[in-house]
Amino acid sequence: MTLTTRKEWFRHNKGEVAIYALIWVIVYTAPLVSELIHEHIYEETTFNWSHVFSAWKPITNFLIAFVIHDLFIAPILISRHRTGLYVAIVTVFILSLVYVSSLYRPERPPMPAPAAAGTTMPPPPKGHGTPPEFFGRHDIVYFMLLVLGAGMNLGTKNYFAWRDERKRLEAIEQKILKQQLDYLRYQVNPHFLMNTLNNIHALVDIDSDKAKRSIVMLSRMMRYLLYEGAQPTTTLQQAIDFTKYYVALMRMRYDDNVHIELDLPEQAPVRHFAPLLFANYIENAFKHGVSYNQPSFIKISIRYDAPSERVIFYCVNSVLPSDEDRHGGVGLENTRQRLDLLYGDRYDFEISEHDNLYEVTLAVPTTAERPTEAHTDENE
Repeated sequence: MTLTTRKEWFRHNKGEVAIYALIWVIVYTAPLVSELIHEHIYEETTFNWSHVFSAWKPITNFLIAFVIHDLFIAPILISRHRTGLYVAIVTVFILSLVYVSSLYRPERPPMPAPAAAGTTMPPPPKGHGTPPEFFGRHDIVYFMLLVLGAGMNLGTKNYFAWRDERKRLEAIEQKILKQQLDYLRYQVNPHFLMNTLNNIHALVDIDSDKAKRSIVMLSRMMRYLLYEGAQPTTTLQQAIDFTKYYVALMRMRYDDNVHIELDLPEQAPVRHFAPLLFANYIENAFKHGVSYNQPSFIKISIRYDAPSERVIFYCVNSVLPSDEDRHGGVGLENTRQRLDLLYGDRYDFEISEHDNLYEVTLAVPTTAERPTEAHTDENE
């Protein structure tokens, strides 16, 4: 048995040890309480310690048996999951204890013969009693107490083993979730940056001044992507500012045929939610809903609903008849995966297409404080 295996074998949770200690303190205190009650009822002047010590002797035997079971036998089932071996060992162990206990019980006095009328029975001679019967009533009680002690020990260890395993699985799930979110988030950023750089490249030959201003705006957006986008959450105001920068960047590229409308609050409450949830849908609206040859429009709205404590994103854009891939794109799929991982069924998401309009509505829960990174304590 290696050192690591030995530590795992004898490992005990603090709560488990506390339960055992409490139980045995109660068991050892019971004879004291019983003697105090007896003294009070019969108005005895002295406390009879001999009764207490005689009660403590079998209790100590049970305690030793409990410790042996807890340290050496129960781990066979709890840690190694070898049910057959555990049943065989614990059966031999308990029956051996019952047999040894029967050897040290005093002999039973012989049954006296019927006395003649008017005579008294002499006391039975010493050393001529009947040997104690094996597995009598005393042994049955002893056997049942040992079985109950082993069952209590197993139940307690099983509970704490299950709790520790649940903590371990939750920690693993948190790590996997974080890795998945990081992977999806870092997939979004290069995809988003690539499309924005293409837009700036198109402006360089058309209007160099606009291209310079767009580079400044891009630097602000990149600051958001690199710093705030890497955090577990962003604020509503930061998401609004990012949307303003991106839309301003897009305005430079299109002419008056494209009508862009923003409905954003001037001052937003301090609410936190996952970053980069809206970017892909805004990008998708410009990518698939704008035409240089015919009138088109985009309307974007972000607002906070105080009663539900949700931020609601709404985007509607014109539909181009020639566009056959409005719903595709790695960014949109990644955002849906992030929503599922982060919020489960606590968010509302709807996409509809009708009357040459493509609409996206997304409502996600927010918090007043920035959540700290989840962590799980090690086993106590």
